[in-house]
Amino acid sequence: MGRKAKKDTAQSDRRGHQRTHVLFSGSLVSGQHSARSVLLNVSATGANVRLAEDFDPSTSVTLRLARSIDLHVKVVWRQDDRVGLAFRDAPRVIGSILSGILPQEPATA
Repeated sequence: MGRKAKKDTAQSDRRGHQRTHVLFSGSLVSGQHSARSVLLNVSATGANVRLAEDFDPSTSVTLRLARSIDLHVKVVWRQDDRVGLAFRDAPRVIGSILSGILPQEPATA
């Protein structure tokens, strides 16, 4: 995969979880169709990807990373070649799967 670049602090006030900028290759899979994509940023609740090829995903798709990590997501917006995704699993599950990528969230009381 890639490596962490920096945290997205500009939108951190609107989000419950910090986003981390990344550049990972992956694919979006919807039924029998898939499209190469680049993961641009990720948090415990969602991700932003750039499609590398023409693809019209349905509302429910799978984000596949490293050919072996499948994350079930919901398409929440699309603009040109960019797609906003919300993870269907709980943030703690995503945090466990992507523990080496996501920033450590402060513990809450």
